[in-house]
Amino acid sequence: MIWLLIPCLLLGHFAIFVAFINRLHGTATPRPIIKSIDVVWKIFFIGIPTLIGIASFDVLMRGVAFEGRTGWELVTVAYGTCCLLAAVFAVIHRIFRLARPESTNLLMSNHTRLESVSRKLGHRPTGDALTGFVARLPGNEILQLSVHEKVLAPPRLDEALQGLTITHLSDLHLTGQLTQAFYDELVDQANAFASDIVVITGDILEKKECLPWVEPTLGRLQAKYGVFFVLGNHELRLYDEQLARDTLTGAGLIDVGQTWIQIEHNGYPIVIAGNELPWFPPAANMSSVPELFAGKRPLRIALCHSPDQLQWSRVHDFDLMLAGHTHGGQVRLPLIGPILAPSVFGTRHAAGTFFYEPTLMHVSRGIAGTRPLRFRCPPELTQLVLRR
Repeated sequence: MIWLLIPCLLLGHFAIFVAFINRLHGTATPRPIIKSIDVVWKIFFIGIPTLIGIASFDVLMRGVAFEGRTGWELVTVAYGTCCLLAAVFAVIHRIFRLARPESTNLLMSNHTRLESVSRKLGHRPTGDALTGFVARLPGNEILQLSVHEKVLAPPRLDEALQGLTITHLSDLHLTGQLTQAFYDELVDQANAFASDIVVITGDILEKKECLPWVEPTLGRLQAKYGVFFVLGNHELRLYDEQLARDTLTGAGLIDVGQTWIQIEHNGYPIVIAGNELPWFPPAANMSSVPELFAGKRPLRIALCHSPDQLQWSRVHDFDLMLAGHTHGGQVRLPLIGPILAPSVFGTRHAAGTFFYEPTLMHVSRGIAGTRPLRFRCPPELTQLVLRR
């Protein structure tokens, strides 16, 4: 019995800490505090299983009687009970998610191809020894590029917007772990779509050493109506928000992080608005957006770094919300799915397409990250085609 109990305790312990980490990293808690908390939870993450093992051995030797036990032993038993409950909840929750996947029939099709950036370039575009080593691990997909063409059907799409195309990029993380050649290839692939609009939903820049890359790489992105961006939490690592904005706008990109812009397609109005909460307030002031432009209700598109801003998008009547931040979980296990996703909803919106009336949300797996590990979760470059 005890040998069945131990795996359940460890599963529950793992579930509790993963749930805590995901939600912590989905907040605007200052980075020094998060790093301090990370040190503490890593100690407990390793230490508690050790205590569980000791306590389990003690139960084998002494039985489960509570008489004569110390306060620490009782605390261990209490936490073990919490772990068992968490394990039961995690299993039931996963079964429910498998039986009723959170998807939408508004995703009409998804044509996908996998490109090897290394094969295309003739070398591994890694910028340091550690990334080069990790990139060689079997199954690691950081140098793959999953290229998608997804057809979406927003319910209120006007006939004039039939076929509107949007290239969605997210979480580029220019850190130097991947070389400029990697991003050059990414831009070439993005430009091959020849979309009407290109959007980047945050976490673009975080190392000043990579700022000179922006103009010759991202500055080459092309779209009929422009390349729009919002910032993400990792721009905080530059310690200079305005420097990030100036560098990107200087390369020709359009900043909608805290505002909205109106464009037209086939004479029909489109409003593109940004939300960088909770890291860079305020979000775009949607009360200043006219309900009608020349008698027509505009298609409303929200660019948010985090999918946690879904409720904001719904309240402000957005038709389409594009987000990133969660990296698809980076590691997706068979049956279990994604593990780590920095969101107050955990892994619920790790990646994919979701519909919560009136908003259709697309969450990208992103391109890169500070941890060069991706298993069953390749970087994502997507063109969205809007259809009635």
